[in-house]
Amino acid sequence: MEEPEEVFDQEWVEAAKRREDDMRRHVSPTPAHAPAPWRTWTPPAPARPPVRRQVPRWSPTASILIGVTTVLGMLLALVMCGFAAGALRTTSRDDRTAAPPAFVPSPAAAPASAAPPPASVPASVPASALPRKLPWTASTTLPAGENAYQPEVFARLVVGSCLAETHDLHSAALVPCSGPHTDEVTRVDSLTTQFSTLPTLDQVDALNDQRCPPAANAWLGGADPQYTSGYLWWFENGDPGEVVRSFVCTVTRTGHQPFTGTLRHAVA
Repeated sequence: MEEPEEVFDQEWVEAAKRREDDMRRHVSPTPAHAPAPWRTWTPPAPARPPVRRQVPRWSPTASILIGVTTVLGMLLALVMCGFAAGALRTTSRDDRTAAPPAFVPSPAAAPASAAPPPASVPASVPASALPRKLPWTASTTLPAGENAYQPEVFARLVVGSCLAETHDLHSAALVPCSGPHTDEVTRVDSLTTQFSTLPTLDQVDALNDQRCPPAANAWLGGADPQYTSGYLWWFENGDPGEVVRSFVCTVTRTGHQPFTGTLRHAVA
């Protein structure tokens, strides 16, 4: 039996409420936006390995040269300190407790102990009770002279020499005793027979305690708080007899104030 031929009814298709293209759009709607990629993060950059700084290393020869140079520098510094200590001007321990230097008053305002006795004295007063006239007068200026911290000048200091020193004791000049000065030499000793090498400051202080205060009292004629002993010393390395090695005791007014005249027999 022959099958009947199917006839496509176009009018029926067009009469449908939804057409095929509408149904296709309804089933598969167009996406509103593009889908996000599956990997939206960026992998971090690989960490850089730490950089190691190369520490310079000295060769054995360079290390030895540096060590030798350091030792030689220290030895040179010690030698220079020794030479500087030889010219150091120090004062005695009695002078350390004295009052600090002050400005020297004018002769008109000098202490009563330095003033001459009154013009008229009652006859009933014995001569021994009168104030004794001092052999010196206060001064306000110091003259210039030869630098006593030079070896050739220091070697010429003898008992009775006069020095003009500043208040800070940084300079001393050999000056005539007829003019203003601050110190008078009371004793001079050679250090060659006592020390073969540069003495220490403790040894010099001990030498001062033994010799300078008694020499000052002998020069003054007694002890008096208005006078103070001191010392200077010079020691050079070299052959004995060709270098200066001296220890000098001095006496001065307390406070290191200048004066004219002499301190010899100022007490008695």
